[in-house]
Amino acid sequence: SSSSCSSIMVENFKNKNTLDKTSIKSSINLEMAAKSKKSRVMHLSEDETWTEVKTKNNKQLINVSKVMAYIELSKTPEFRFRLIVSVLFMVIFAMVISTSYLHERNKLMIAQINRMYFDEDERHLEILDANDQKVLDINLGIQMPKGISSFHCHDYSVHNGSVLCRDWQYRAQFKVTHYIKETLNCYTILWKGYSNDDLKDCIELGQGYWYGIGQSSQTSWPLNKMNQNLTAFVTNHHSDSGHSLQAAIKRYFLSSIGVSITIPLHIPLFFSFNSTEFGEPDNALCLESKVNHYPYLPLKEMAPTLEYQICTDSNLTRLHALAAREWIDPQTHLADEAITKELVPELLFIEKPIWIIDEQMMPNLNQSNLVEYSNKLFNYGIEPGFLLLDSRWETHVGDLEINPESFPDPNKHFEILFRRGFKIILTVTLLMDIYSNIFSTAVLENRLISQPLLNVPLLTTCDETSLHLCAVLNIFNSTTRDWFVQRLSLLTNHSIYGLMFESVQALKLPRPSLNKHWDSVNPDYFQTHVKSIAASSINLIGMDTVADTVGFKGFLRMAKLNSSWDSLKKIIPNVLTLGLIGYPIVNPGSVGGFNHSTSISDELYIRWFELSTFLPIIQLSDIPKTNISTIKIAKKFINIREQQVIPVMKKYMKESLIKRYPLIRPLWWFDSPTRNIFNIDDQFAVGNDIIVAPILHEFQTFRDIYLPNGWWKDEIKGGVIRGNKWMRNYQIEINQVAYFTRIDPNN
Repeated sequence: SSSSCSSIMVENFKNKNTLDKTSIKSSINLEMAAKSKKSRVMHLSEDETWTEVKTKNNKQLINVSKVMAYIELSKTPEFRFRLIVSVLFMVIFAMVISTSYLHERNKLMIAQINRMYFDEDERHLEILDANDQKVLDINLGIQMPKGISSFHCHDYSVHNGSVLCRDWQYRAQFKVTHYIKETLNCYTILWKGYSNDDLKDCIELGQGYWYGIGQSSQTSWPLNKMNQNLTAFVTNHHSDSGHSLQAAIKRYFLSSIGVSITIPLHIPLFFSFNSTEFGEPDNALCLESKVNHYPYLPLKEMAPTLEYQICTDSNLTRLHALAAREWIDPQTHLADEAITKELVPELLFIEKPIWIIDEQMMPNLNQSNLVEYSNKLFNYGIEPGFLLLDSRWETHVGDLEINPESFPDPNKHFEILFRRGFKIILTVTLLMDIYSNIFSTAVLENRLISQPLLNVPLLTTCDETSLHLCAVLNIFNSTTRDWFVQRLSLLTNHSIYGLMFESVQALKLPRPSLNKHWDSVNPDYFQTHVKSIAASSINLIGMDTVADTVGFKGFLRMAKLNSSWDSLKKIIPNVLTLGLIGYPIVNPGSVGGFNHSTSISDELYIRWFELSTFLPIIQLSDIPKTNISTIKIAKKFINIREQQVIPVMKKYMKESLIKRYPLIRPLWWFDSPTRNIFNIDDQFAVGNDIIVAPILHEFQTFRDIYLPNGWWKDEIKGGVIRGNKWMRNYQIEINQVAYFTRIDPNN
C-alpha cells in the first residue's frame, strides 16, 4: 500500500543518514588514530570483518578520507551558504579595491591635466607646475568644520576651461575653473556662501619670496619680513599698529616660485600675512570675505563671496608681464606710434623737477612770495620745472576758485612764472570745508555723502593736522561727478597746466548707516571714481590715493616720509613695489623728506638727492643748502639725470604704458635670477640699462654691489665688468653714487 511504501522510504532515509554520519565519524576516528604513533589503523572490509592497515599506507588513506569527508560536508546547506557568502565578500572586496584605484587614478589624471590636486575630505588644494611638482598649498574653507560631506555640482555657465564644483549644503559652494592663458596655467577660485558666515582660505607661503600689496608702514622687499594680522584690504590715510596699508595699494601678490594671486575689488576682503595672532597660521597668506563688517558697506540680503585668481609660470618676469596685461586701459593705442609729449604728457614729469609749495616751505602762500621764490631758484641756477601749490590757493577747501586776496591777478602772475620755465599745478581734493561758499548749495543739491534718513552731511577732518571739518563729495553719484568735472574745467582758464588730486582714503570716508546710493560694498570704489574724474579733467595729473591700476594716468605720489636715514631706506622698497603693481611713474616725495621741526644734515640731503636722481620724478621742497659744495653736487646729478637717466626712461616708457612694466625694476627682472638676489632691497635697475647702488647709511662709503648678467660700464671707475657676480666693498665717496650702464661688448 501507499502508506507502507512511505514508511519504507522514511526508514531507508534514516538508515542512509545514519550510515553517512557513521562513515564520517569513522573517517575522523581513522584520522585521529593515524596521528597517534601507538594506534593501529583498522579497515572494515566487504565481508564485514576488521583488518589492520599497514603503516606505510596511512598517509594516503588519511588524504582520501579527508576528501570524502569534505565532499560529504559540501552537500549540506550550511556549507553551501558559507561558500556563497565567501564568494560575495571576495567580489565586493575586489570591487572596492578596483573602484578606489580607478578613483585615485582619475584624480591623478585630473591633476596632470589641470595642474591641480583636490582633497575633498581635508578641503585642501595643491597647485602643480608644468613638471607636476607642487608649487602652492591652499587650505580651503577654514571657517567650516572638518568632516562635513559635500556633493558634486554643475556650472553650465563656463564654456572655456574645466570646472571642479563642490557644494556643502546650507553652507557654501566652491568652484575652481582652470584655463590656459598663453603660457600660464590659471585658476579662478570662487566661494559663494549660503549664509552670513565668513569665507576664508589660507595659502601657504612656502619657500618663495613674495611681493605686492602696495605701500605699507611695514615697508618690506620682499614681503616675507612683514607680519600683518587680519585687517581690511582698503586704503588708509595713516598707518597704525593694526592697519599697515597706506594710500596706494593693489590686491595683487607675486611669488618667486612662479605664482601670482589677484583678488577683485568687489570682494569685501580681509587679509593676513605671516599673522602673529593666536590660532592663525604664521607662514600663510589668508584671504577672508566678511560682509557687514567695517569698513565695508552693509548691503541687504548679502551673503559673502570670496573670489581670487591664481596663475603659474616657470618664468617669473613672463608671469608678471602676462598678469599685468589685465591692468591696461583698453583705450590705450600706442602700439604703433612713437612716444611723444603730445601722446604721453607724463614725460614732462620725468623731464622737469617738481617744486612743492607747502606750508612748511612757504607759510604764507601769495603772489609776491611765489615771485620771490622763483627768483631765488633762477639766481642759484637750479632747474625750473613745475610749481605744485597746496590747497591754500583756495579760500576754503572745496571752493575750486583761486583766492582773490592771495592772487589778485592769477592769469598775469602764472604767465610770468611760465615764461621763467615754471608750470603751475594746483592741488584739488574731494573734500568741502563747511565754511565754503558753496557748502549750502551742495547740501541742497545732495552733492555730499549724507545720512540718508535725515539728509545731514557726514563730516570728517579736512587734513591730518587741521581741526577743520569737511564734508565729502558723493562721487558715487554720476551727476555729482559730472558737476565736479565741470567746475574743474573752469580752472584751466588761469594758465593751469596740471592738477594734483588728493583723495579721501577708505578708512577716512564717513560711513552711512544705510547704503542708499553707493554701488558697491567696497568703499575703495571711491578711488576708481576719482581716477576717472582726474583722467577726464586735464592732461597732466598726479594722485596720492589709488586702489586699482586700470586706466591710471599721471604720477603716483608716495606718502610723506620724515627726514631720517630710516626713511631714506624705505624709498627703494616702496618704489619697486608700486612699480610692480602697476604704477610706473612714482613720485617718492621731496628730497630730504618732510619734517616741520628739525633740519637734516648735508650728508643725508646729498645721499637723498643722489638716489632721487635715478627715480622717475625728482621733487624738491626747498633750495639745496646754502653750502656751495652741496649746490654743486646737486647740479652735478641734475646733469647726470638729463644726460643719462632721462633718455633711458623715455626708451622704456612705451613698454611701461603698453605692458605695465615698471620703469624702476628689481634685479630679478633680468634673465635667470638666482635665489640670493630676490631679497636685494637697496639696488634697482632703470629699465634694463642702468644698475643703481646708492649709499643709504650714515657715514658709509663702502658697500657690496650685485651686477646681473651682461656687460656693464662702471660710471665711477670707467672699467667694463662682466655681470652675474658680486662686487665686495666697493668704495663710494660723498659726491658719488655707484651706477653701471649696460654696453654691447661687440661695440
